[in-house]
Formats: sequence, structure tokens, C-alpha cells
Amino acid sequence: MARTISVSTARYVNYPSGEFSARSITADAVVFDVPTAEGFMRGASIMQNGRKAMLAVVPFLLNARADKPGNYDATITMKLLDYVAQRIVVFDPHNASFVLKQGTERDKVWVVTPLDILSVFANPVWDARLQDFTAVVASDKGAVKRAGAVARWLGVPLYTGEKVRDQDTGRIVRYQFDAPAGADMSNVLVVDDICDGGGTFALLRDNLPGKATLYVTHGLFTGAAEREHSLSGYDLVVTTDTHPRATTDIGTDKIVLPAVSTFVAYWQQGATQHNY
Repeated sequence: MARTISVSTARYVNYPSGEFSARSITADAVVFDVPTAEGFMRGASIMQNGRKAMLAVVPFLLNARADKPGNYDATITMKLLDYVAQRIVVFDPHNASFVLKQGTERDKVWVVTPLDILSVFANPVWDARLQDFTAVVASDKGAVKRAGAVARWLGVPLYTGEKVRDQDTGRIVRYQFDAPAGADMSNVLVVDDICDGGGTFALLRDNLPGKATLYVTHGLFTGAAEREHSLSGYDLVVTTDTHPRATTDIGTDKIVLPAVSTFVAYWQQGATQHNY
């Protein structure tokens, strides 16, 4: 069976100057489970100094949202991964099209989508609730592709909110969501990639009249809005184990799907990009 090692559990030689080097390790895949600059450098050290390591599993891409003109820091992260790995698996990147273009070889980058996670990796508790939704909601235009795929799978309509941010401060200056007349909004599923401060989802919840479940692949839950339990209006929040902060108390019922560990198990059994 293919051997996998995580950045958080690997052994390193640590020098007084602050430098480090991974011990020689035989592994087929490295899980980059420490989403910091040092964590990614440690993972690269494992792959560079080890033997056989060919797959980089990236639960949360460092600088994931830095994929716009004037801020392309995500390119730096992807170039590092491209240099040390034969294949790269990235869980639900903020801009999948951008990430897929970063590999130097065709099909080198493999994106795990929310649809993959919900249809293949979800636990039985979550599976039992999938049949009840009457609609899927994308919180804004950036979430339409991932939310639309889930809506088609569930066989329900997709509706989209709209937000405008101040590009200098990041604050939301306007948010609007209007469901079409006659739409069944009695039990909706909101789908997006990241919940950071939670402000967008709180504004959206104020506009949803019925039950609402929030799915986000990456539950960062970092902002003051989270500490004030801005997500408490949701009946259930579903996230995954892609980020250490996923277990943060958010003041409402929450499920953390074991997406990363389940993916690794599938891969060890021979799963490929198009065959789980």
C-alpha cells in the first residue's frame, strides 16, 4: 500500500539558526496539513530530501485567494509545489481555473471539488440530509460554478446572491439576495469554498426565509463575526478537515467531514482523478 506522511508528523533536523531539513523519508505522498509559509517549506523539504514522494496533497492552498491581478502570491505557492511534486492534489481552491494552469505538465494538478467531497467523501450523517434540500444557493458569483455542480447533482435549482466589497478594506459595502417569485426556499443548501469572517454568510442568512444549511470546504472561522456567532442562524454548518481551525466553536451545530483522510484512503486503494 502507498505510504503517506503529513508535514505535521514528519521528523526534521532543526538548527539553532531557525533553519530545518527533513530527515530522509520514504513516502509516496506528502500531506501539506500545516497551512503556513513554514509548513509549506517543510513539506517541500520532505519531498525534496525524501525518496519516492510523488504526490503533494494540499488540503488548503497557501495564499488561496491571492489569484487576482496585482496579487498573485498563489503563483509562488503553486510553483514551489510544481517543482517538488510529480502530481499535485488541491482541495477546492478559490480559483480552480487559475490553479489548474499552474502545473508545467498536462493533468499534473488535480482539483478535489465540493461535489467530490459531498458525493464521495461525506459521512452517513450528512448523506441522510442530502435528499431534503429544495434549492442550492451560491453566496455570490464566485461560488456559482462549485454550487451549480452540487445543485445539478441534487436535482434542485441554483440561486445566487450578489455582494460588492471595498477593495482596499475588504469590507462588504452592499449585499443582495432575491429568490425568484414562487421559488421553494423552505430548506436550502448554501455552498462556498471558504468561511473566514463569516459576514457574507450572515447577510445571506438574513435573506433566507426557511431552513438553511451552510457547506464550506475550508472552515477558517477567524473573524470577529464568528466570535459573535454570526453563523448561529444556520440550522447546520458543514465543513471539512482541510484546515486546523475547522473545529472552532461557531455557536451552532456543525459537522466536520473527514475529506482529507478519506481522499488519502481512496488514493491508497488506487483511485485516480476521474475514478473514485
